[in-house]
Amino acid sequence: MLKYIAIITMLLDHINTILFDSKYIVLTIVGRLAFPLFMYMSVTSYMFYTSSKEKYIFRILSFAFITIPFYYVGFETVISLNIFFTIFLGLVTLYMIEQKFYLFIWLPFALSLYVDYSFFGVVCFIAFYNYLKEKNNLSLLLLAMSLFILNPYYLNIYLFTFFAFIYLDLNYKINFKSFLNKYVFYIFYPFHIALLGLLK
Repeated sequence: MLKYIAIITMLLDHINTILFDSKYIVLTIVGRLAFPLFMYMSVTSYMFYTSSKEKYIFRILSFAFITIPFYYVGFETVISLNIFFTIFLGLVTLYMIEQKFYLFIWLPFALSLYVDYSFFGVVCFIAFYNYLKEKNNLSLLLLAMSLFILNPYYLNIYLFTFFAFIYLDLNYKINFKSFLNKYVFYIFYPFHIALLGLLK
């Protein structure tokens, strides 16, 4: 279910950004939920649901490159790379931590300067991963601080709604069987951006 919520919030955000030049603040506030929800699903998939972490990371990177031309059509820029690159760098950082490649962790952080949500996007991955692994509330505080820095103007609604979704999912599994192939969620991202760009 969270996949559908994330997709809907992302779509509303991109409609507002691409078609209406961020005119409607309500759509912006709703849309800001998309990144932490996708981060949450990526981390939980990486930790609990994928049979091969390496293949999962490579799949994310593949769709990141596939999305580049679609991203340009929608946003008319290639300066900031798309969200798949952010997810890729976040997951690579987690993989490096697990494999104890500590000397190379600076690399994804350096590359994060060129992706959506930048440095603090990667920090969100580490904080949430550590919380799921250690159940350390300090990690949740770090996650909240990173999200606040990314979206300081929408703190109350943004953080409350996100943590409410996460609490419900972790404790009550608010999921239902999807009738769509998992790759539909990957494909939707580049195609809806390009379509909105063409409609602009």
